[in-house]
Formats: sequence, C-alpha cells, structure tokens
Amino acid sequence: MKHVVFCALLGYITMQGVLFGAENQASLSPEKTLQLRLDAAVAVLRDDRLDLEAKGDRITEIVSPLFDFPLMGKLALGPKHWPQFSKQQRAEYHELFTAHLKKAYRKKLMLYTDEEIVYKSAVTKAAKAEVLTELVSKENQIEVLYKLRRIEGKWKIYDVKVQGVSLRKSYEAQFHDILSRGTPADLFAALRDQKEEIE
Repeated sequence: MKHVVFCALLGYITMQGVLFGAENQASLSPEKTLQLRLDAAVAVLRDDRLDLEAKGDRITEIVSPLFDFPLMGKLALGPKHWPQFSKQQRAEYHELFTAHLKKAYRKKLMLYTDEEIVYKSAVTKAAKAEVLTELVSKENQIEVLYKLRRIEGKWKIYDVKVQGVSLRKSYEAQFHDILSRGTPADLFAALRDQKEEIE
C-alpha cells in the first residue's frame, strides 16, 4: 500500500492528539501503529517553520514510544553476556544503550530529504509482527523491515533490518567484540564515546 505523507503542521498535531491515542486500542494493527508515528515524524521534518533543534526534539518524542528499548538492549547484549551482568550493570547499560539508540535514530531521521515511505506488507503471528517498508526517493529504494512484538497492548519495535542487515545483530557483534576482550566498563565507555560522536 502506497501512503503519501502530508506535511501540514495541523496534520501532525491532529495525529498526535487523536491517532496516537488510538494506540491503546486492541484493534490497531502493527502496520498502522508504525505508519502513524513515522508519518508524523516525516511531517515534522518537512515543516520549514521549525528549526533543526526543535525538529529533533519533536521527532524523539514521536518516535521513541515505538521502540522496546529494554528488549532491544537485552538482545543486543546477547545470551552469553547478558547473564554475566549484575543488576546494577544492567541498569547502567540500559540507560546508556537507550540514550545511544535515541541519538542515533534521531540523527538518521534528520538526514531525510524528499523520501516517501511505502508500506508494502505486514505479517502478524500471535504477539509478533513484521512490517516491510521501502524508503523511496528519485535516486534509489531502500528496504526497511520492522520487527515488532505486542507488549501491554501496544506494538513496539525490537529490531530493524535495513537492506537485510539487522540492527540487533550489528550491535550484538560490536558488543561481543568489546566484551570478549574487555569488561562491562569498557562497553559503557564505548557507548558514552559513541553518544558524544553522534552529538
């Protein structure tokens, strides 16, 4: 299904006030959950009345509720390293990982120019779903697959594949490399450094 994104300020204000509230409804599909948030984010990016800082802050508010940060962090750490972290280390890791992921996703979205999001297909099995999209511009088409799970009545992203490359697996490989040669403190330092580089 091809969906054209509207860029009027009134449009995304209406989405926030009315449609985002609909996410509490059990009938809302994973595709619709994703579409409402992403289209609203694109509307902000297309609004010339907002400066870059305001756009970034607004996008973070709109998109962050889509992500299951606790699960993404646990999966990125991997089954080998997660059990080895203490409760305190897990808490510090989640804080750093979530902050890093928010900054990274915000930076990627700020690179948006004239692309259109095309929603191609959605497959739902019990409490999990996959939504296939394409980011289409005049120059190319980029396939983005979102993996979601239903938690507390809401659909949330736990992995993203861009052109077949899994975000979770990419982080897992990076973190495994650091932890196999060092300690959790080394991973925390790396996450802090990456966050500063993104900023």
